[in-house]
Amino acid sequence: MNPFSYDATAHPCGTNFVHVASATGFEEFHGGVPNGLKVTYYVSQKSIDGTYGKNVGAQYLPICAGTFKVVNGVITPCTNYNDATDTTGWPADQIDANGRFTGAIVHAICRSDGRYWGVVPSFQDKTDPALGPQTVSWESKTIDGVAYRGFTMAVPPDWDYKGGC
Repeated sequence: MNPFSYDATAHPCGTNFVHVASATGFEEFHGGVPNGLKVTYYVSQKSIDGTYGKNVGAQYLPICAGTFKVVNGVITPCTNYNDATDTTGWPADQIDANGRFTGAIVHAICRSDGRYWGVVPSFQDKTDPALGPQTVSWESKTIDGVAYRGFTMAVPPDWDYKGGC
């Protein structure tokens, strides 16, 4: 896995995406692992509270992900850059002008890096998990005395992953 940070001025999930302060993302190239990939992404609760304010209950966050399509084990970049009408990207959550979920499902959009970028839907969105990344569970966890929210995502075998909040 390779860590990375977003450029908040040109975010690949759109300018409405609210980046959690101090959170970093990661990148995983798996080239089409037969059973797909399962990753858990932890974000400090302090960083979440600092960005979104205190929340009571199970907090789910927008997680931005970029994926390459994997065809016959080969990473295949997309080429239809910034075409919001294209439906070849995976099902993604839509966010409003305040960075909050709208409840609508859209498609991830091809960006100039050759990845489809979008906000990862959760299992509650009832999207087909075979069509793209999906958050399958979340939890609160204390690691070395620090409170975190953990988000476990399943990535089907025909997509690679780069993402964060």
